[in-house]
Amino acid sequence: MNLVSDYVGWTRQSWILSDALGKTAVTIIGLMLWSLTIIGFVAAGIIIFLKRKEWRIVAVVASFISLIAYLFLWDGLAPEPISWVAGPVVSGIVIIALLVFRWPKDEKLFENGVQYEKQEQ
Repeated sequence: MNLVSDYVGWTRQSWILSDALGKTAVTIIGLMLWSLTIIGFVAAGIIIFLKRKEWRIVAVVASFISLIAYLFLWDGLAPEPISWVAGPVVSGIVIIALLVFRWPKDEKLFENGVQYEKQEQ
């Protein structure tokens, strides 16, 4: 059994960072980027559930972190990087939908309105 050919995920390689930083540093950077991406999207989902307007910025930041991770770590995706093309496509669509088209509208997403922080006067 060849572990490299059977491996599905990230091989802890970077086309631009591996030679300069070494495998340990690339592993730490990669795990931080992938973890922040996952945490960001989960947090955006929780914030939507709580009906807070901040969900949009959290989702956009998570999408940008995801794109940065794909940019630096693309060649380390196994078994073939092209198998992972949905990730950057979805992140790009999220950014375009939320920033360019401002879709979905918070008013439509939250029928009872969005919870805003009370501002002191």
